[in-house]
Amino acid sequence: DVYNAKYLESALPIELSKAHSQNQSVGLLMIELPADAEGGRPAPEKSAELVKAAVRPTDHVVRYDESSFLVILPSLNADLLHRIAVRIQDDLSEYMDVASDDVAAPCIGGVVAVPAARKASTPDTVLNALKATTVEAHTASQRVAFQAVVGRKVRPLVP
Repeated sequence: DVYNAKYLESALPIELSKAHSQNQSVGLLMIELPADAEGGRPAPEKSAELVKAAVRPTDHVVRYDESSFLVILPSLNADLLHRIAVRIQDDLSEYMDVASDDVAAPCIGGVVAVPAARKASTPDTVLNALKATTVEAHTASQRVAFQAVVGRKVRPLVP
């Protein structure tokens, strides 16, 4: 299933809390689909299908807004998150018929929320880091960028 943005309001706090209590990380991806020269975007249904095909059945794919998807990937480390992000980026770029490093390719920001000893990551901290990382991906050569959220602190992450 592809969930709507309202679903994110309940699912993200639950997944962050669960990960903190189980001392596991949570990966998140924000996939931003660019507009073409005429202002149109790739078909959201086909884009959602490609995103869903690249993640596990236990992951949550959310249509965040008109131009982006967000994926919650419980129990995922930075290396696996990076591999999935690159796969999604390659699949969407192929579908859109652009090179994955082209300015017309999708941008993907990734965050790994790592549990800290005392403080769990907050949904606001994680979402703000994810949005900032997606903006950073616009200037990255591969159009993919990552950060780590450790407790409530945001740190650069190089997968």
